[in-house]
Amino acid sequence: MTGNPARDVKRLKTPEGGHHTWTLDEVRRFEQRWSLGSKPRLAMALMLLTSHGLRKASATTLAEIGASTYEVAAILGAESLQEAEKYTRAARQKLLATRALARFTREQT
Repeated sequence: MTGNPARDVKRLKTPEGGHHTWTLDEVRRFEQRWSLGSKPRLAMALMLLTSHGLRKASATTLAEIGASTYEVAAILGAESLQEAEKYTRAARQKLLATRALARFTREQT
């Protein structure tokens, strides 16, 4: 083969910070919605079983159970903290929002 057939293909634009990483809860809801053997469920299984999918799922799970950015980076063997922070940022935001809501609720009673 001579030449690169993908040479003139334009790159897709990705959102700043990357694409949304599904939480475990979102994956569970997807699995409840689509029965085993359906095309969407098969596509999800194939995506999750790629090395990248497993890596993302592992990092997201670690972040959701409270692992720090440094811990996630160490387990992933990440080149930089920014790579691990993609996973911990969303989990940390959810945790902080939950704590703030709990304080607000206590103050209102």
